[in-house]
Amino acid sequence: MRIDAPAACLVLSPLSVRGQAAYFPPLSFDPKPQLDQMMAEELAFVLQYLGESSIFAESNSPEVESYRFLWGRTFHRPVSVRLDVKAGRGLLTTRIGQGETGSPASLKGQAQTSTRELTDDQVRTFRALMKEVSFWTTTPYGHGDQAGTDGSTWLIEALQGGEYHLMQRWSPMQSSEADKEAAKRIGQTLAFDLAQLSIPQNENY
Repeated sequence: MRIDAPAACLVLSPLSVRGQAAYFPPLSFDPKPQLDQMMAEELAFVLQYLGESSIFAESNSPEVESYRFLWGRTFHRPVSVRLDVKAGRGLLTTRIGQGETGSPASLKGQAQTSTRELTDDQVRTFRALMKEVSFWTTTPYGHGDQAGTDGSTWLIEALQGGEYHLMQRWSPMQSSEADKEAAKRIGQTLAFDLAQLSIPQNENY
């Protein structure tokens, strides 16, 4: 995902947008600070546009349990699906933007937002999936992952018991690598199984 946001929408801080709390830890996307900053700003810009707050900023609150899938597609609308768990009960918030997240970005208007409650069994099953795919031990990014500019960014974030972790992969639908399979399964579970989104096959990449 390449997002050429208007200069006024970016801030000097490498990991936050418009003075908001940091969205990501340093060097979450690349070992080179400049490239990492660029990617962090792009993703934070999309999350802010969608109306999504920083999960990472809540890391000092051990009672918070949150999971989020950000799906940035070059030729289609950005999607975020967030699961917040409190006392074992899950609240799923889905946001779908207007425009595309390609280069240049054409994000506009307000995101469509919907919420639904999950059952205890759905929450337990999702937690089990996170363990099954070894999410908490995956690397945040894949070296040399992105090839070209047309595709999609899949960003998975999780905060549980004060521990924050993320993984970002490029176009995992086109790969069978183990770490991309993990991103694919988590993202698809949140978007299709839990949020019950209806996405045409040609937009699922």
